[in-house]
Amino acid sequence: LIFKGPSQLVIQERQIPEISKEEVLMKVHSASICGTDVRILTGRKTKGVRIPSVLGHEFSGEIVQVGTQVKTHKLGDRVVIAPIIACGQCFTCRNEMSNICLNRVAFGYEFDGGFQEYVSIPKTAIQSGNVLKIPDKVSYSDAAMIEPLSCCVCGQRKLPNIAGKTLLIIGA
Repeated sequence: LIFKGPSQLVIQERQIPEISKEEVLMKVHSASICGTDVRILTGRKTKGVRIPSVLGHEFSGEIVQVGTQVKTHKLGDRVVIAPIIACGQCFTCRNEMSNICLNRVAFGYEFDGGFQEYVSIPKTAIQSGNVLKIPDKVSYSDAAMIEPLSCCVCGQRKLPNIAGKTLLIIGA
């Protein structure tokens, strides 16, 4: 599913990506649609979005090809992608705020995302630990929801102790 600009999505047959000796190839089994994908499609979010590109940053699947130098993953691994690849070096990364890394790259932005059958996973994502194995008991569709769930967990961890207090929650 190729994003060609606001309100322009095109279904296009593509070759299965070739990978380098330091990459893996993932067959996508499940991808979810994020509000960010909708904002990109409607033209309300444009910063950092390549045209043309493949959107989708919440996805899971199976490793179907492994580069000869990859030692952390094997054929058949069930995986989910943590889509934001932080640099690990900038001020925010050094202060445990890698979610807002100043030099981040991400699937669905700089790298083609999960709205396609096969995704090549670059060396930087593998080395940064962004390719996470999922247990057999977790479905691919549940695994695709790990990224939005992690946003909620991160926000919760930043709250002070709220046990026994009344809260107002605005939004979904």
